Amino acid sequence: MRRTGTRVMDILRLGAERAGVEATVVGDPVLFDIVFKPAPVINYRDTLKADATHQNVFNRVLREEGNLKAPMKFYASLGYTNADLDMTEHAISKAFAGL
Repeated sequence: MRRTGTRVMDILRLGAERAGVEATVVGDPVLFDIVFKPAPVINYRDTLKADATHQNVFNRVLREEGNLKAPMKFYASLGYTNADLDMTEHAISKAFAGL
């Protein structure tokens, strides 16, 4: 599960970098999120300073692409297959393109 989460976290970091979007991936590989704010994100109050519009668009596109994501947090799963991770990577790329 940690390997799956780490892969998605890496996809998020790379996606933000490629899109030129200021964002920070926070959390542990089993429970994490992307915060549309430059580092550092140290506590919950820091997340409140993030770009809520970016967050909402990003989450909406992920859901439209078939990824169930809560408003805040990604949850890694032992059930993810390589095909699921490929679909997630595609959805993340599309979400960044929509920002």
